[in-house]
Amino acid sequence: MRKCVVLLFVIVLFSSCFVSVFGGGSFFVSGVSGIVVSNETELRNAINNAVGSTTIAIDKDITLTETLKIPDNKNVTLTSNKPSGYYKLNGVFDMSTISVLNGGVLVLDGVIVTHTGNAGDRAGGVGVSGGGMLILYSGEISGNTVVGWVNPHQSGGYGDALGGGLYNYGVFEMYGGKISGNNVRGHGGGVFNSGVFKMFGGEISGNVVNGEVASGGGVFNAYQSSFVMSGGVISGNTAGRGGGVYNLGSFNMSGGEIVGNKGGVVTSGYGVFDKNGCCRLIV
Repeated sequence: MRKCVVLLFVIVLFSSCFVSVFGGGSFFVSGVSGIVVSNETELRNAINNAVGSTTIAIDKDITLTETLKIPDNKNVTLTSNKPSGYYKLNGVFDMSTISVLNGGVLVLDGVIVTHTGNAGDRAGGVGVSGGGMLILYSGEISGNTVVGWVNPHQSGGYGDALGGGLYNYGVFEMYGGKISGNNVRGHGGGVFNSGVFKMFGGEISGNVVNGEVASGGGVFNAYQSSFVMSGGVISGNTAGRGGGVYNLGSFNMSGGEIVGNKGGVVTSGYGVFDKNGCCRLIV
């Protein structure tokens, strides 16, 4: 009898792993976690003490007092210990909510990353350093605002800012979730990419870029950077140039949609402004 129970457990465990790995889904789901935290101190301790791939669930909204950092050699998944919906990680004025440092890996699979007030000159929600990696499976990076650095010589008194929702200088992979409702004065309402960005699914929508340059409502892909889009939707974003995507680097689009974006320059096609002429346009 005991051998039968053990055998049944092994079969169930193997089946679960098979579905997770080969079924195209995420390894982690909202409401499931090995470590549960309730406040900022517990969250920071769990990250700093993480060994190997560590899943941490928050069981309530957490307001941070400073940027939450994912250090070198840490591989952390953040999710919500909630039957449905997501809890929030709320950053503070003039700081990014989360920063992934060189050598760090962060997986977002069921949290909302946002912040109160403005966030300096870049990365309202998440900033990814060179050598860092961010993976988004589910949840949101939303409601972030970046106004730029103080510059009395520029109209409005501020210099150009980068990345309302996300500033990526490392590697960013998006399989699901949303980057939405972010605002920046400068470039990249949803995503400012200065590294490698691969979009397989999810939604980048309702982001706004304003100011004198106002480029890349959904995505701004910088010089010598790579943006590969094979799925997902970029829609309802607004910018002066490239409501959906403003591309200066390498942009390869083989799937997904760029639709219903708004731009103020005719050559942007309200969808993609591409100086290299390397991709197809959907308006």
